[in-house]
Amino acid sequence: MDDRYYTGYTIDLKRRLERHNSGYSKATKKRRPFKLVYCESYQNKSIAIKREYFLKGKIGGSTKKSLVENFPKEELDKYLEILR
Repeated sequence: MDDRYYTGYTIDLKRRLERHNSGYSKATKKRRPFKLVYCESYQNKSIAIKREYFLKGKIGGSTKKSLVENFPKEELDKYLEILR
């Protein structure tokens, strides 16, 4: 496990997290275990992917830590419920 944040788009959050934690992806295999600390949802795939690219970029990358630290616990709990 490392101290970096994984950023990615998915239509199935539970499956994505399970696959990353199982070691399915070579790119993330050595960074396990993963846990959900922040999440955003969009109705439109193209907007979600644009947001992902922004967060992976220089400007967005510098705001990720702030987003995670200020994410309301109640909101995170809603997404964690999906994973149960």
